[in-house]
Amino acid sequence: MRRASPPVERIACWGLCGDAQALSAFWDAASGCVRPSYLRRSDLASFQVNGKAQRFDGDAKTPLFWYLRDELGLLGTKFGCGMALCGACAMHLDGAAGRSCITPVSAAEGKHITTIEGLNLEGNHPVQ
Repeated sequence: MRRASPPVERIACWGLCGDAQALSAFWDAASGCVRPSYLRRSDLASFQVNGKAQRFDGDAKTPLFWYLRDELGLLGTKFGCGMALCGACAMHLDGAAGRSCITPVSAAEGKHITTIEGLNLEGNHPVQ
């Protein structure tokens, strides 16, 4: 004898439709609506760039390079190969050298980032 499955609550919001269990990972209790993955609160990242606190509210997979250049205007970080081979996009992440072209913003959560501009605020560092 086959048991009847319990009724599944249906949710329709922003054109999305599905059962509550499948969409529970995207449910935003505050708004009472389903939020797309790129709007989830988990995509919020906080970190320090050259000693200043910064917050990123966007896609957590965004390369740190684009946030540094486009959002913060730190143009000393250059785009070279895009594959972490050339070092044009080098930065320090908690004191360790890293490549911002392949480092997602989510990897910077709670860390200190130093770009070439942050080595010396007056621009007197030999690398600058």
